[in-house]
Amino acid sequence: MTVYPDFDRIKEYGDLRMSLSKDQLQDIIENLQGTCLTLDDVLDDYGLSSEDLNLEDLSRIEEEIFLCDGCGWWYESSELGDDEDGEFLCRWCIECENDMDEELEE
Repeated sequence: MTVYPDFDRIKEYGDLRMSLSKDQLQDIIENLQGTCLTLDDVLDDYGLSSEDLNLEDLSRIEEEIFLCDGCGWWYESSELGDDEDGEFLCRWCIECENDMDEELEE
């Protein structure tokens, strides 16, 4: 999953957003992983939104977990499957796609 910050704002003013502590980021990651919550759902518990995160925070989240474009669940980065279309898909969604493709070929 990629969270897109306001790049125009960053170019004009620099990245003025706050940086979260390592503990806060780890809590956010743990609260997302294995759920279908949005990043903003979890950040709301901290009184924040995704617009409040800086690029470093977003990168640190994306290093550890990703949002599957297929099923909408958060997974550890190690569970990211290989997809030729550039989508972020978990291994299970890719297996399902492959199974469907095989059935269509039969």
